[in-house]
Amino acid sequence: MEKQLRIKSKLVTTPEQAAEQISELALGLAHRELTIGEGENRYRISPGDVVKIQLKGKEDAKEGKLTIEVTWKPDLIISASQAS
Repeated sequence: MEKQLRIKSKLVTTPEQAAEQISELALGLAHRELTIGEGENRYRISPGDVVKIQLKGKEDAKEGKLTIEVTWKPDLIISASQAS
């Protein structure tokens, strides 16, 4: 059974630094290689050919929240051999 990679990251920062962090993630997504984590605990993940993006937002008197979810399925590797 293949081991699953699960990563959680939390950062409390300014809106400007948060925007920079999101921009870096967007750039990594465009290059199909995302690096997530800090220090020695950094992991690279590679999105598939097709990604799904889901945005959720809410705001009330106590708190605002924006959730960005990017999902994909691993690329299928298909190989064929020629018949003799």
